[in-house]
Amino acid sequence: MSINWDEVQRVILPIKDYEDLCRRLRDSFAYSFVCDAFNFTMPELINYTQKLLGGDSRGRYTEYAFELSRTLTELHEEGVQNVLDLKARVATREQLEVLLNRVGFLLRVLFL
Repeated sequence: MSINWDEVQRVILPIKDYEDLCRRLRDSFAYSFVCDAFNFTMPELINYTQKLLGGDSRGRYTEYAFELSRTLTELHEEGVQNVLDLKARVATREQLEVLLNRVGFLLRVLFL
């Protein structure tokens, strides 16, 4: 199964490309205080997502929050422990494709 990298590029704009996105994530988590504050487990990230996006009284993010929570749940079921683990598993295009082939959730969310 291959990733539609043109679609990825469309979604991540204005970021230059997938490698730049990974570099930004790597650079952000190079600071220990970021790791301490934001290396959420997948269940913690699901909870954070629901609190952040589910609090919109007009319900503008309800579907997005649901899909994101479902994706995070599937990552957790695949064995992804936390944000740093996820970062390591998607550090390159090849690694992202490996994860995609193991868990089909990304097809629903992004790559169709």
